Amino acid sequence: MRLATPLLKPDATLKNFFHYKSRFADIINLVCFDGQPILSRNSLSNEDTDMSTVFDFDEHPISFNAYRDTLVKVSVGGIYALIAIENQKAIDYHIPVRTFVYDASSYKKQYQDYLDEKKWNKEAKLKLIPIITVVLYYGERKWSGPRTLLDMMELPEEMKGIMNDWNTHIIDVKELDASLLTDKDNRDLIEGLQMFYKWQGDLEFFKERKMSRDTAIVLASLVDKGEEL
Repeated sequence: MRLATPLLKPDATLKNFFHYKSRFADIINLVCFDGQPILSRNSLSNEDTDMSTVFDFDEHPISFNAYRDTLVKVSVGGIYALIAIENQKAIDYHIPVRTFVYDASSYKKQYQDYLDEKKWNKEAKLKLIPIITVVLYYGERKWSGPRTLLDMMELPEEMKGIMNDWNTHIIDVKELDASLLTDKDNRDLIEGLQMFYKWQGDLEFFKERKMSRDTAIVLASLVDKGEEL
């Protein structure tokens, strides 16, 4: 299979890959629920990934434009939550701030929806849907960036116990046990990337492995070896 690598960008290929509900449910079951089948494709619905909003601070309103990679509403025991996947090929030293702003924007949009409904329904009550953001890191190097807001701060001892923190769920796919994945495309993707790094770029592994075109496209974008896959 020959693929034109310059036209393949990891951000786009991964967004497309995890748009499929079965793949999304499978990877989240592994990284969030220890491989337990908590989510199924039938319990998911894809949500609008546009996080653009305006933070109106009196005389100094600030507009914010951003899009999540993948955002899905899930149902667990009849209770709804939002789970987002952010894909990272390179280490981002600002990731705790970025995910914090993304999640804050999601909560603000929920609050705005409540205010809008309140205009027509005086009985409306504000009940936020919880948001979980998972960062999947595909890079070759070990993650060395911060994982929380506190990791980005220098604090006096007196303040460490009272500061609000924001934890970023960063998952290094090199460390995942791919055998626990039930979706073959997911398994081929994770195992393929792990073997590519283990063999220091040797592509012999791929020649003997049958994988879907979707998976080959994502791997080609990640390893930048499309012409040889």
